Amino acid sequence: MEKDIAIREVKNRTADTIARLVRIWESAVRTTHLFLSEREIAEIKRRVPQALRAVPHLFVAETDGSPTGFAGVDGRRLEMLFVAAENRGAGIGKRLLQYAEENLGADELTVNEQNPQTIGFYERMGYETYKRSDADEQGAPYPILYMKKRRGGNGSQKNTPTLTTARLVLRKFTERDINALFSLLNDKEVNKFLPWYPLKTIDEAKRFYEERYACAYAQPQAYAYAVCLKEDDRPIGYVNVGMSEAHDLGYGLRKEFWHKGIATEAASAVIAQLKRDGVPYITATHDANNPRSGGVMRNLGMKYRYSYEEQWQPKNILVTFRMYQLNLDGNESRVYRAYWDDSAVHFVEKDL
Repeated sequence: MEKDIAIREVKNRTADTIARLVRIWESAVRTTHLFLSEREIAEIKRRVPQALRAVPHLFVAETDGSPTGFAGVDGRRLEMLFVAAENRGAGIGKRLLQYAEENLGADELTVNEQNPQTIGFYERMGYETYKRSDADEQGAPYPILYMKKRRGGNGSQKNTPTLTTARLVLRKFTERDINALFSLLNDKEVNKFLPWYPLKTIDEAKRFYEERYACAYAQPQAYAYAVCLKEDDRPIGYVNVGMSEAHDLGYGLRKEFWHKGIATEAASAVIAQLKRDGVPYITATHDANNPRSGGVMRNLGMKYRYSYEEQWQPKNILVTFRMYQLNLDGNESRVYRAYWDDSAVHFVEKDL
């Protein structure tokens, strides 16, 4: 039976924390890496502290407040996962892997071919080998298997996989981001052109997360991104693409990050992922009184198609929207017409 296991990211990588994780690493390696000699274990052990400090996302599993395992993720790759020998079989490795997949978008990894127990674990978790190397990544003569999560198992491949750009990390929102989400969504100026009222309390932010993000992450396919700066991984905005017929693109940023190209940079990365995943097109609309949003759409390669009026809810105000579209499958003649057909007032503006 799985124990009550808490997973937390390591933000302050103190010498004491690193030392504890090295002890977990050594106990795990001595149990599973039976092909290594004492000399080789000692040599690798000297490199482990630096690896723990360098990996972008490091998180630990704690049982009764004590660390019992850890894992690290860089981009979409699981760089490390180790469970203390005395805690094997308690579901800790499974929880660490699920955290890496669900919160950081990890879906690929490497494993020593001479470590059949670990290979079997990853296979049971839905991974399959796609490549083999005769030597490990340090050049030692130990064959390495490269594994990826099978598509279609739990849908994680197409649900907000983590993306990176020059300045940004795009990932799923988590419960740890509630305060950052509140900071974004309680600003009246930021929310002026968004389809909801500014949030007033942290509890409202929690409900917003649960209803709009946690629910999306439970679906087979979703693109609901927190936009974070690489330097601190704290959300400063969002990019979403709906899975309805419109494939509607939405985005928002804290106002201190406006006019820096961040919305364009983030949305461009999401659009590239949509194209890889076979989404045929996206649409986006903006209030005619918010032309800067139209500038972002044009920067993304989207084309203006038409304008229409709508009694916009929940704010119940009459808005003239401009609809832009980007066809990702090469079908340039396609125009999404639902907004046009549903509005009694629709027209094409010249000089846009």
